[in-house]
Amino acid sequence: MNEPSNNINAEMIYPRPQLKRENAWQLLDGLWDFTVNLSNSDSHDKITYDQRICVPFAPETELSGVTVPDRFMSCWYRRKFEWNTKNNSKSILHFEAVDQTAEVWVNNQYAGKIGGPVRSSLDITQHLNQREQEVVVHVIDDPSDMTQSRGKQDWREQTHIIWYPRTTGIWQSVWIEDVPETSIEKVRFDPRVTSWNIGLDIMLSGNDERRAPWNGWLEVTLTHNDKLLASDRYQVCSKLIQRRITIDDPGVIDERAELTWSPEHPNLIDIDIKLVDDSGNTIDQIKSYTAMRAIGSLDGRLTLNGMPYFSRMVLAQGYWQESGLTAPDDNALRKEVELTKAMGFNGVRLHEKVESERYLYWADRLGLMVWGELGSNYAFVPDDFTKIQSIWIRRVQRDFNHPCVVAWVPVNESWGYPALLEDQQQVHAMRSLYHLTRAIDPTRLVIGNDGWEMFDTDIIAVHDYEGNADILNQRYDLSQRTWPEIFKQEQPGHRQLLLDDRVYENQPVVLSEFGGVKLSDEGNDSWGYTNASDTKDFAQAYMLLLRFANKKDLFGGFCYTQLTDTYQEANGLLKMDRTPKIPIEMINKMTTGANIRIQHYLDDPSPLEDAVSTT
Repeated sequence: MNEPSNNINAEMIYPRPQLKRENAWQLLDGLWDFTVNLSNSDSHDKITYDQRICVPFAPETELSGVTVPDRFMSCWYRRKFEWNTKNNSKSILHFEAVDQTAEVWVNNQYAGKIGGPVRSSLDITQHLNQREQEVVVHVIDDPSDMTQSRGKQDWREQTHIIWYPRTTGIWQSVWIEDVPETSIEKVRFDPRVTSWNIGLDIMLSGNDERRAPWNGWLEVTLTHNDKLLASDRYQVCSKLIQRRITIDDPGVIDERAELTWSPEHPNLIDIDIKLVDDSGNTIDQIKSYTAMRAIGSLDGRLTLNGMPYFSRMVLAQGYWQESGLTAPDDNALRKEVELTKAMGFNGVRLHEKVESERYLYWADRLGLMVWGELGSNYAFVPDDFTKIQSIWIRRVQRDFNHPCVVAWVPVNESWGYPALLEDQQQVHAMRSLYHLTRAIDPTRLVIGNDGWEMFDTDIIAVHDYEGNADILNQRYDLSQRTWPEIFKQEQPGHRQLLLDDRVYENQPVVLSEFGGVKLSDEGNDSWGYTNASDTKDFAQAYMLLLRFANKKDLFGGFCYTQLTDTYQEANGLLKMDRTPKIPIEMINKMTTGANIRIQHYLDDPSPLEDAVSTT
């Protein structure tokens, strides 16, 4: 039996930064009993555990500490821990991410089903013992199922081109918290920069669908850098409290900028929400935050807080060599955001993955715009489409309050909808995801199908991996052709860009995938869209491509492929261990379109530690 080390940071990092309680909670990451169940037929109380796994790392990864077969679809986890529920409280067990579905038993009693790349929660109060608890989790994940949300997880025996090792089971944190029987269940913030106010939707727990179970008060306080912005008190008459709080408007753009959020100035507003009874006793209290931030488009340009804003993004797959889809620790997530900003980018496309909320917390706090996605399915089966819809809804709802998220991408390159030119059912399915997203979240932009074969979309998002910048300049020359003519005549990736000529209505055009340059010394098994012979050639290719992509009169922004090498796809600006292939300062200057003396920077490289925070 392998005995892994407990690779968990001793400091407990609260996994849900947008609804944080100071009440009792416990992180259940660390060593769990584990076994692969090849027969998938044993009952939960008859399992023999032969390994110890370090949660939250998936069993396919080095940091998990276990050895597993190349392909399996069933595994079991078990963990014993001490936990007591307070009087008049509930114990909620949270799983931040599990691939794909799982059943849970608590103290030999069935507790429910969980699963997916978004948080699943179970009320396990009725199953608890006085002190010691035991949780058993049975995971089912078919590695060949193409209808489920799987992202970049390969379905073949061996990884190939742009698909990577599989992720099975628990791959984000597991934790338990103590929640009052009557509590603050959900919060939703809707900042309005134009009218300088913030909408609040607060949902309370309770048995009745509409009425609160008792009379009480809700106290809300908004602060910025410890300065009081607003304070209000509402009588609770129902489970849903909806209010709009007006903040004093300085009326001057420069002073407004001291409170608005942008990558350059990521100002956050701290929010304290307290539920009290008629006697003033605190029943529940949570801490959260929001920001005065508005994203939009106008006259073919992206806007941030009502002003034109050019988006310089990089595509991030979110994999680590030793831990796969799971970051090694919270500090790695912070460093990822810092590195991205140090390289000159103001945004990131979190590609084919629902990233940890802890990443979004650092993007909120440090200032990095995010395009949010979902791991794609690859086959369209009408009966399974509702599963994708359900996961997507949960995904959008989870991250609605994060100011860093500026756009949603429900579909990438027609993955999951392979016959859009022939099958109207697939067209309707894809279009429904756009409209569903806009219905849930009207505050952000939605890209209906990133890359090509677009229909309903707020951004024309084009993928073009042509490696010759001169050809790209000719292809997208607006002095020779209009955008509608380009969309009709050009097929980068050999795919039609728009499904209908009426799709284009002067939306911003974003070059949302391009580049993908690989160094030739990465190895024979590595892959990239184009090759560079050495670091000088690599830097030259990047500089010319970025000078093209930085044309503000042409594009609303760009997204370069990619941030890091990811297994055999070795076309990152950084290696998979986050070591830069060329100096960070050099990347930064070229990212913003500068024309630099390449050999100068290669002869005098800037150390990585000078570019990012070490705290």
